[in-house]
Amino acid sequence: MQGKLQVLFVTSDRSMDDAQYVVEALRLTEGVEVVVMNSLSRTSFRLQNPLITLPDVVVLDVYDFGWDGIPLIAELRKDARTKDLPIIALSTDCEERHACGGSRCHATRSLAAGASSYHDIPLPYEELMEDIRRLTTPA
Repeated sequence: MQGKLQVLFVTSDRSMDDAQYVVEALRLTEGVEVVVMNSLSRTSFRLQNPLITLPDVVVLDVYDFGWDGIPLIAELRKDARTKDLPIIALSTDCEERHACGGSRCHATRSLAAGASSYHDIPLPYEELMEDIRRLTTPA
């Protein structure tokens, strides 16, 4: 990889307060450039637009009330341009937030849709950065 590591961080406006510490830590990390988006439809357009360079990794908050990022994962996996793009899904434990099928349903649904990995939030910044490096380092 040449230049800065490009991270696209996608979260709802409501979740941004919770995610702000991770975004700021990423921005302070040498060699990392972060773009934050708060719209699933604009994110889909950006990633599937051949005129826009893909990021090295997408970090996607998959759930907030009125916000479901899991269909975006499935959509990106069907597109030839983005099918291999590393996607890290993040979410709080959904069991207490709504009745979607029980414990760990966001993890199960995210991984089934094609996420490269899943983390519960809040999570330590170091854990996320380790996963980003693992997914973006050539084998």
